[in-house]
Amino acid sequence: MGRNDGYEPNWVANLETLLAYNSRLCSAEKLEYRVAFVEWNPPASEPLIAPRLVEKFPFVRGIIVEPGVHAALCETNDLDVMLNFSYNAALRTSNADYTLITGGDIFFTRAIARRMAQGLRPGVFYRAERVNIRADLPFSEMTPEELELPEHVTSVDSCTIPPNDVPPYTMASGDFLMLDTGTMRGMRGMDEEIRSARLHLDSRFCRTAMVVTDSCELLGQILHIEHHNSFRKQGGAKGRPYTWNAGLPYANPDSWGLADFAWLPLGPALWRIVPRRGTSEAAPIVDLSPQCERHAASITAKLQEIRRSQRPQRPPADVTSAALASCRLGTGAGVQTIPDDRGLRVCTRPIQWSPAIVLSYEIGEALENDRWYWAVLRLIVSTGSVVVSLAPDMPEDYYALQSIEPIDIAVPIATKTGQIAIRNAAPDGASSTFLMQSLNFVSSESRATSAQLSA
Repeated sequence: MGRNDGYEPNWVANLETLLAYNSRLCSAEKLEYRVAFVEWNPPASEPLIAPRLVEKFPFVRGIIVEPGVHAALCETNDLDVMLNFSYNAALRTSNADYTLITGGDIFFTRAIARRMAQGLRPGVFYRAERVNIRADLPFSEMTPEELELPEHVTSVDSCTIPPNDVPPYTMASGDFLMLDTGTMRGMRGMDEEIRSARLHLDSRFCRTAMVVTDSCELLGQILHIEHHNSFRKQGGAKGRPYTWNAGLPYANPDSWGLADFAWLPLGPALWRIVPRRGTSEAAPIVDLSPQCERHAASITAKLQEIRRSQRPQRPPADVTSAALASCRLGTGAGVQTIPDDRGLRVCTRPIQWSPAIVLSYEIGEALENDRWYWAVLRLIVSTGSVVVSLAPDMPEDYYALQSIEPIDIAVPIATKTGQIAIRNAAPDGASSTFLMQSLNFVSSESRATSAQLSA
């Protein structure tokens, strides 16, 4: 996916070069190579990329997603593209045997094309190790022998060195995520609940794929054109921080892949997606085998059942209060606290992840096996951002960003006694200030919650 926004020098030219390059490698191994290119939120001032690619390459189909669709879905002002919805639109309309999520700056290697030609197995999650190569190479003039020379390598996002040598090999995983189409369709692509960030969408995909596949296998290496806008070089990512490993596995709705929007055909291999106009403009129907459809349905049902059986991240409406026996407040070194009539005002140290306060609690009643429990913390973050987690293990984090209105953070708890920690999430050199207004403990019947999620 991509758009004509000058994201990197020569990005469009390099995209055309690698499409032709990867097609030649696959053809040499008797693999049929198809590409769905999604042009997301294209700038009005620049020519479109997708029509040109469709005209130039017979194996490319194009999907243009209008800015109005982006505006309807995106929940933050600093994201111009949404990886999950763009990739999912392509995945939903693919009838290939295997589908691969990858980027417009990824060259296959001869070894990986050969390995794919040797045979792939349904039910296996395939990954590849990313090798970063110089951006100033004359890509359009290079042969595979020249492109794969070791002197062009600038770094390797290793999937073979601990701790990154464990399946599903999440290091730089977003550039190669491959499944048989039945499994991919059953997973329904990337998580569409994330609408204010693009970082860690690939990691969430990997974790969910491991729930519905038999195994994970590294196929080999891919070559990635190094660029200055990478997460590593920028030291951060656009979008809001979020708890990337919470709420897994995810389960997308039936409308996944922009099925709720209008798909306007512009030609046999080109569509434009716009805000909904009528039911006659639905997404193209994909002709899959009955066996593939049944497999996809079983994968979707499995994920939905797991989600129904899990405690939700947010308490439902029908909760009851849990009795609190005691609660003690501890503050980190150098943290300033000022009580006022609305709660406790806290100013953190200007060190990222430094502890601000720790709340040690004890619930004054026995925890019942058929109920779920949450600690609900109400905050107003006036500057910066904070992260709330269970302490000391901190298995999951819940972010609270600068806000005017109070934010309720519900932390699932499973023990009668424990600790809740609040830490500074602002970058080093910046403090965060927040008002802690209340801490309540609530519970709900697990069966009732499951039924509500199902409905």
